[in-house]
Amino acid sequence: MEIGQTLSHMPLVITGSVKVMKEDKEGNELLLYYLELEDTCAVTLGCCTKPSKSTIKAITESDAEFYLFQWKKMEEWMVEV
Repeated sequence: MEIGQTLSHMPLVITGSVKVMKEDKEGNELLLYYLELEDTCAVTLGCCTKPSKSTIKAITESDAEFYLFQWKKMEEWMVEV
């Protein structure tokens, strides 16, 4: 995932590791956190009410598998709770 990319799905990590970063005003990468087994991205979760532009960059640290849930499914689950 790149900064500015349209977010349309929520990830859930099944295997591997994903590094999540932001960029400062000078373009330097700032590590936020790593995602591993059964983790999802807190920044993406905060934007899950509608598709929006990414403010983060995510890079796999190793071979990784994850499920991607569409925003519509997330909305359904939120209404059911």
